[in-house]
Amino acid sequence: MLYVFNGADQLPDDFIQTCSFFLPKWRLEKMLSFRFAADRKQCAIAYLMLVYALKKEFVFITLPEFSYNAFG
Repeated sequence: MLYVFNGADQLPDDFIQTCSFFLPKWRLEKMLSFRFAADRKQCAIAYLMLVYALKKEFVFITLPEFSYNAFG
């Protein structure tokens, strides 16, 4: 299944603030590490789309956890 979202530039400016209420702490930190608002929005959207797809396809019932190696 392929999921595509192409409206990041149409999201309101307060989308980043809204995400701070429901993104996991590690993803929020990752999102805020980006310099530009557009990149922050895309980071949040990528995570939200992944969660949506995993739940829709019944692969995961809970939110996924990620880890990074020394190279990110």
